[in-house]
Amino acid sequence: MSILQATQHLTELTVATNFETSVSDSSKFLLPVRKTLVDGPYMVKPKLKCPRFVLTETDCSRAYSINDNDDAASAAQYSATRTLEQFELGCRTTIRMDEDRTVVSHYNTTVAKKIVHLIRSPMHALLDQMKGHVDGRHLSSNTATADLLNDPDVTTEKFLAWCSDVDAGFSKQVNVSSLFSDDEDGALLELFKRTPCSSVLFRYVQFHEHAVELSRKLPIPSHPLYYEDVFQSTPERTQGDSVENLLYFLEATARRPISDVIPTTETDSAHHRLYPRNQEQLAARLVRALASRVCWERLRRYFEDDNEWGLDELVTAQV
Repeated sequence: MSILQATQHLTELTVATNFETSVSDSSKFLLPVRKTLVDGPYMVKPKLKCPRFVLTETDCSRAYSINDNDDAASAAQYSATRTLEQFELGCRTTIRMDEDRTVVSHYNTTVAKKIVHLIRSPMHALLDQMKGHVDGRHLSSNTATADLLNDPDVTTEKFLAWCSDVDAGFSKQVNVSSLFSDDEDGALLELFKRTPCSSVLFRYVQFHEHAVELSRKLPIPSHPLYYEDVFQSTPERTQGDSVENLLYFLEATARRPISDVIPTTETDSAHHRLYPRNQEQLAARLVRALASRVCWERLRRYFEDDNEWGLDELVTAQV
């Protein structure tokens, strides 16, 4: 169950999406959340009432064309690095079908009234990309990321080999040295080259950095939400509090008990070490070095023993 699905079941109000493929019974009709918003977003379940603030599925991580005259293939072309402008455009880009033609549109920036910054562990980001690349086997996109952690074929050796391939592909797309033009002594570039899956971690930090920057750029409220807190309870954080805080932010009310809709699961393997210990430390240090202080405060919970590694002493971008 996704957070959008959970929110819809709890509130008995529709959520929204930027993508026609996510709409229930989209073969019959596409209804925007407001009549004037012909370019979306669209109600996922049009039979339900639409709330004042509707949680919307977006894809900010994709880079879409700034030129509306480009064809759909060009507009959706993946970019190895993304600017804040591309990130913001991705957040408000919709994709629908018009007969056999893919239509890519962009609704106005002012449509968004609030931001939910969804955060998940970097290990999940790595494993999400690893789907379909386990020993040459094709894995369905529906394969649960957590299941990969229990897959006997997902070994440290294969994980590191996959990282090597991904990083090599990234280096062909991007002049890596240009990413660290302010790195006068070359220490950050050297750390990047030594860290397995550094290209995936770079994109991971870049995504969350852009989310933080966008929250500053747009004069609207922002709410950070940790994926794990919605589905798990720990001694420090309860599932109910996290879900209630989200609903409060959306000015919505749960119509059903949270525990009936979102069963609490055991703590997953977010800290599962596919990295050898010394290389896990490299990954943690790279994320800390790439992130601003505000971004790091949102991500640091995923890195154990950060004080032991001296991560807080690293020089980072000014906030």
